[in-house]
Amino acid sequence: MEKRIGAALGFLAFTVAAISGAVVGNPSISVLKRAIVALFAFYLLGRALGWLAEQVLAEREQTLHQELDQEVQAVGRLEDERVTVPTVNPIAAVGPEQETPPETVGAGAKP
Repeated sequence: MEKRIGAALGFLAFTVAAISGAVVGNPSISVLKRAIVALFAFYLLGRALGWLAEQVLAEREQTLHQELDQEVQAVGRLEDERVTVPTVNPIAAVGPEQETPPETVGAGAKP
């Protein structure tokens, strides 16, 4: 990526320097020298920016992979810890010390 960005910026700088020097009416040797200097300067700048962009993208990719791995592990733990809810008979759960009033037991209870 860094070579492509460097080449693109270098070519753009060369083109801008050549066209602007020609439009102003500078001598062609002067325009060519300045355009070549701009080409190399912006090529190096583009290489540096391309390297920086690669580092940022690599770091972001690594972060996303770590987050994805954590989510996969969390889902795996959830699947391993299957929760079983015990079924409880409400009538059998009431012991002698917890008697319920007769009007609340059963579907046909009267208020």
